[in-house]
Formats: sequence, structure tokens, C-alpha cells
Amino acid sequence: MSFPGSLWFALVATCCSAGPSVCATNVYDWVSAFLFSIETEQTIGYGSRAITNKCPEAAIILQLQSLVGLILDAFMLGLTFAKLSQPRERTKTVMFSEFAVIAPRDRKMCLMFRVGDIRKSQIVDASIRMQLFRKWETTEGREIPFYQEDLKVCYDWRNPDNDFRNQLFLLLPMVIIHVIDEQSPFYGMTPEEVRQSEYEIVVVLDGIVEHTGMNTQPKTSYTSDEILWGYDFVDVIDRKFLENGKYFVDFSKFNEICNVEAPLCSPKEFYETQH
Repeated sequence: MSFPGSLWFALVATCCSAGPSVCATNVYDWVSAFLFSIETEQTIGYGSRAITNKCPEAAIILQLQSLVGLILDAFMLGLTFAKLSQPRERTKTVMFSEFAVIAPRDRKMCLMFRVGDIRKSQIVDASIRMQLFRKWETTEGREIPFYQEDLKVCYDWRNPDNDFRNQLFLLLPMVIIHVIDEQSPFYGMTPEEVRQSEYEIVVVLDGIVEHTGMNTQPKTSYTSDEILWGYDFVDVIDRKFLENGKYFVDFSKFNEICNVEAPLCSPKEFYETQH
């Protein structure tokens, strides 16, 4: 405000030869010019100070100050909103299971992990994707250290080829599944190979924060020592209704797993024995 105040004072001092109130009434020194600048910027308007129609320079300065003030207010408002909303903090409320597991479901070998949101406000238009990073040697003998490969994910292992298989309604904790079929890189791998191979699975959840409309992208990854063969997740939802008619989710069991019967051979051999 000191610069516009000095500008008004310079204008008044320049026009003093024509009269003390030619450009602005009751503006006669730097303090009164500074106060007039504050009243103009904040649209206070006490009524004792105002510009006159005898000085076009004052009208030009008034318009410039109002325009610059609006731009600064819009910039500060946007900066404050972006700082307070902090979509990165929203990613901390999305939980991923500590381990991924491999187990059969309806005679299909499935690679699974669990995801959940601990906040009441939902993540809108949520979708999830899974990518595998591993070494790959081409037919020409060239070694690619970080070969990136998409893995099909779904929540319904019975219909894994559904067009909306990766669109999530994250109301309750969900188990996300990669069905190990003929197109999967884990199709011919035994439990020992899954445990000893060098690779990393990266999981990314995309969504929009309900209150702010800003995008959020929580993510996690699983290495070979974090994928357990022959385990499945413990149920975290209490099937008994509470007094208010809602289900109870026990997040203390979010990372709990249990042993299940699973073949000790590769999924390829498992499917061949079924046929």
C-alpha cells in the first residue's frame, strides 16, 4: 500500500499549484494519501476522501490500482486455496496392504493386495492400475534393465475382462486382483521363482478429492520378498449391523493374512492338472 500511497501523494503534490483539492479532496500530505490508497484498495469508502472530475490523471491511477488489486487478490486466493487443500495429504489416508498374496479363487490363481480409505469423504472416479518392472532381454541380446509391463487388475475375478474392471467404488476396503492367466508374466513361474526373481510391482490409484475437486494419486509397490504364496486376506468387515444400521470395518486387521491351500506348482501346471 505504500507505493500507491506515494503515487497519490506525488499526484497531489504535482497538482497543488492549481489548488489543494483539484485531484482528490482531503488529501494534502503523505499520511492522508496513504489512507486514501487503503480505502481505494479495500473499497472502504469513509466518505471524507474522493477523487474529483477535474483531474483525469487521478481517474487513471484509480483504475490501475483497482485492476492490480483484483489481480493480486485472485492470485493470493488461489495460492491460499492450493496450500490449504494439499491433495498430497489426502494420499496419506489411503491404505495399501503391507504384503501382496497369491492364492486360488474359483480355480483361478490370483495375485491380490488390499486397498482402503480411512476418511469418510470418498475419492470420486477412482481407478487403479498395476505395472510390473523387471529386466528383459530382447531376441537381439540387448538387456533392458527396467522393462515396464501393464498387468490387468480387477475386483471381480469371475469376470476379469469387464470393461470397467479397474473402476473402483472405494466405499469399503477392497481386494484388488490380478488373475494369473496365459497373458500374465507369472503364468509359468513357480513359488520359488516368484520369491527369488528380481522385479517390482507398482500400484497407482487415481482419483478426485470429493471436497476440493483436485486430483490425488496415492501409490505403493511390492517387491519379490513382499509377495507371499499360499496366503489370503482376513475379512475386516463385521457382518453384524450396529445400532445405527452401519457395518463396522476393523482397520486393525487390514494387513492380517491367513494360510490357504494353494498349489506348489506354477499356475500353468495348475491349470493343466485341472483339465
